[in-house]
Amino acid sequence: MSDNSSESSSSSTSDAAPLSVNIVHTFQLYYTPILVLFGSLGNCLSVIVFFSTKLKKLSSSYYLSALAISDTGVLFFTFTSWLSLFEVSLFNKHGLCQLSVYLMQVCSFLSVWFIVAFTVERFIAVRYPLKRPSMCTVSRAKIVLIGLSLLALLGNTPYIFLSVSYVETAQ
Repeated sequence: MSDNSSESSSSSTSDAAPLSVNIVHTFQLYYTPILVLFGSLGNCLSVIVFFSTKLKKLSSSYYLSALAISDTGVLFFTFTSWLSLFEVSLFNKHGLCQLSVYLMQVCSFLSVWFIVAFTVERFIAVRYPLKRPSMCTVSRAKIVLIGLSLLALLGNTPYIFLSVSYVETAQ
């Protein structure tokens, strides 16, 4: 009798795994392109608004525009990886694979650190409002953004040499 109960519990467990895999696969199949489409569209509109209105005179606009650009980079590389579900391999060639991994890491790094830089600027504006005009300038924002970009480009260089491209073969 105990054998029957263990068989039924193991069969229900094995039935649950394919269902969860199907749910994840379906979610990934539809959610990723929708996220990439609307995320990229929103980021492009944000950059246009920040630089085509009077907002371009604010240092915060530079941080948020840089964040939108780096996030669009992350979305682009997420989309190229999503294409592999359909056996479309854009970066399977030696060199392109390493470059795409490197650029994905650079964009991910920059997305995080642009948020940190923006948050520090907002902290200064709230905590030291009288020092804000001299500390939170457009030129200082540009220097911070360039510095972070150089740090990302240099700091993620090992990904170029440590990434390996391979092609899966059917057995």
